[in-house]
Amino acid sequence: MLDDQRLAEYATGNCDATSITVGENGKLWIQGKIVGGGIITAGESACIELQVKNHSTKKNTGLSLSLMRQLVLPNISSTEKQPVHVIDTLTSVPFQGPEYIIQPGVEGVANLVFDIPNDARGVKGGPYLDEGDIRPRITPRTFEVQCTVTIKMTMAVGKAKTRLKRTRDYRQPPGIT
Repeated sequence: MLDDQRLAEYATGNCDATSITVGENGKLWIQGKIVGGGIITAGESACIELQVKNHSTKKNTGLSLSLMRQLVLPNISSTEKQPVHVIDTLTSVPFQGPEYIIQPGVEGVANLVFDIPNDARGVKGGPYLDEGDIRPRITPRTFEVQCTVTIKMTMAVGKAKTRLKRTRDYRQPPGIT
């Protein structure tokens, strides 16, 4: 569920939804931005504006997009291994054709439009405030389900892969259960 501040950021377009990945020893630069403020709604279409600067000697041979969700348990640092690893791929879209090939020394922009499945739900974890009779009690979250958009660009010669990942808020539209 969105809090008021997050909803206001979305409505005014002040939400940071940009990710940058650099590969090929700094010669390949990829920037992805979710158009519309970064909140994606289940059952609707979404658009990612992808900017690529290819100053390497290789051209890309493939471009694909995946939407995944992952169970995240609380109180585990990013350096520790999660005791349970549950991940689900909701959709995977390959973008093929000459318009998605970036030749060496070229910069380009593409709008990647894809459909979000109706069952794409994320659960934002937060503390639960129990306002009891004697004193309020705060219970930490038990889990969180994070949804991630991953863009994979495959380069020629050696099949090196450069990935751009962005975890975003996904909301369920009213009336869909």
